[in-house]
Amino acid sequence: MKLKFKFKIISEIFQENFRFIFFKLYISETLECLPADPKTILFAYSNDLEASVVSQSARALFVGLGFSVKKFANVRFDTSQSAEIYYSDNFKQFNTSVNANLPDPSLGFKSSSIGSDSLKIVENFYDISPFSLCGSIVVILSKRNPNENDITNLVTKVRSHHGMVHVISSNTPSGGSQPLTLYDLSSKTNGLTDFRNDDQFYNSQIRSVGLFWPVVLYAVNTVVSGNGSTVLPPLLQPCQLPNGANFAVTVQNHGPIDTFQSFHLSWYNASSTSNGGFHGYNSYFEKNSTIRTGGYTLDAAIYNMTLDYSYSDNTLIKMQIRQYNWIQINYWPPYAD
Repeated sequence: MKLKFKFKIISEIFQENFRFIFFKLYISETLECLPADPKTILFAYSNDLEASVVSQSARALFVGLGFSVKKFANVRFDTSQSAEIYYSDNFKQFNTSVNANLPDPSLGFKSSSIGSDSLKIVENFYDISPFSLCGSIVVILSKRNPNENDITNLVTKVRSHHGMVHVISSNTPSGGSQPLTLYDLSSKTNGLTDFRNDDQFYNSQIRSVGLFWPVVLYAVNTVVSGNGSTVLPPLLQPCQLPNGANFAVTVQNHGPIDTFQSFHLSWYNASSTSNGGFHGYNSYFEKNSTIRTGGYTLDAAIYNMTLDYSYSDNTLIKMQIRQYNWIQINYWPPYAD
């Protein structure tokens, strides 16, 4: 954040040999970047994953994003050696760097009780990067859970750069004791977490909604259980989007799918002709992912938002509800808590 200072004289008084000037000081934030500006993207992947999972995911998730990427970065974590972050100017260089630093079992942790150092990697990225990280996006391929659960300072750091963290997390973690930590990090930075089988990481919906459409227009985290309905914060739709409104909902804060049955996200404005809703189900072909997506055309308006949901038990579930797009706006939407 940069601050802009402006002085405005409001009155002058002359008394004997002195001149008294009264002024107001205006302090405002000058944004270093805007949401649709090209950005640095970090691809961070666990050494516990198979090499083929990482190489396939790198190609599938990031190819074709060159128009929105200023710098690519990649790093392998969960190793007994210190991790180095590599930077690239284009996808070809990035893909070469990833394939030169694929997971190597000989470098891995020797015990499942050791927690992942994924949080430290994100912290280092924001602390030591030689490039501007305003509006940056971090994508984590997670196999091992952290042992820490306090992410207060890290969330503050990511938010100070207008950053966002997405996580693709394994349904079969290799170690660590805190499975909700990375989910909470993505929740508090307007990102998503997708729980998947390892061999399906490359097919994550995070590619289509969180990367290809990187501007978040709506972000809400809401805790639900059982069957019910809840009123969500209103949605401000600034304009009718040429590519439609791309919604994404994470239906469980763990994987694989077990208690989720269905949801219905609806929007309504009395003066709008584009009122509607988005259904998500526990269909067979979607069982490998905890994210449901849908694209819709919405008029420019403020919509009342309602969520109906159904789960098979009363376990508390934090749902992530997002709308992403590619649109030029001159403000940063607020972060969800």
